[in-house]
Amino acid sequence: MSSLDRMKRLTRRRSAAASPSAAAESAPAPAQPGAPGDAARALVEPAAAETTPLYDSDAVIDCVVAYNKYGGYVVPRQASHRVAAKAVIEGGVYEPQTIELIRAECGEHDVVHAGTFFGDFLPGVSSGLAPGARVYAFEPNPESYRCAAMTVVLNDLDNVELVGAGLGAQPSRADLLLTQPDGTYRGGSSRFLKASDPPMDGTTVEVPITTVDAMVPADRQVSVLQLDLEGYEQPALDGAMETIRRCRPLIVLESLPEADWIAAHLRPLGYRRAGRVHYNTVFRPSAPPD
Repeated sequence: MSSLDRMKRLTRRRSAAASPSAAAESAPAPAQPGAPGDAARALVEPAAAETTPLYDSDAVIDCVVAYNKYGGYVVPRQASHRVAAKAVIEGGVYEPQTIELIRAECGEHDVVHAGTFFGDFLPGVSSGLAPGARVYAFEPNPESYRCAAMTVVLNDLDNVELVGAGLGAQPSRADLLLTQPDGTYRGGSSRFLKASDPPMDGTTVEVPITTVDAMVPADRQVSVLQLDLEGYEQPALDGAMETIRRCRPLIVLESLPEADWIAAHLRPLGYRRAGRVHYNTVFRPSAPPD
């Protein structure tokens, strides 16, 4: 059983335990008039102005729970300066037109959503799916993945399959840059280091890479493929070509592959640019395959 499944099961158990009947059975007896308050006060240790945590602060995520019209989100506090995090913390929606496009185009089939961050797209996309359809969501940043997993549980998103890995041309491992040289957390702009990159300062972590073709079963139909991968879209598309040929989904990309790659891989399948939505370019299979 995955950690995400265990988290969902624990949440359901707590929900059941919090039912009216259970609450009535477990509720403490009301205090009697005139009972001293010292005993109750003794149950609480006041917060100190300065205290040394008794937990591993590197392992416990400092997060904010925020809500917008689609649901609730667990946002890593150190990413609160990022545009997507700020929008959600303030009750707004990040890239609302992109979410609405995915909801409008998903039809009866599945959605691939990569660059999940803390799950800012997940409640909106999940609630737009037809019964039986799924979201295959990918997030390689370990902290963002954990927050996205909690966002899934917070909203009880049973149609989301969240994968703690990046996407590439083949299964492998890669170094993910987590911070700026000054230590500022990159959050949703965490990016993979390429062999051609100059030396870069900042915290990195080695993470797994998988492919869309490896993770989406051959008997599933994908209607939308949406990638926000900080310049790693082309390798991810290389690893999704079997799914693209089979399903011919709408493709939404934040960063474009090289023009020669588009001409060699997408144009023969009938794909044409169909406009932009926020920072993304949309490709639609508007012509028959060659």
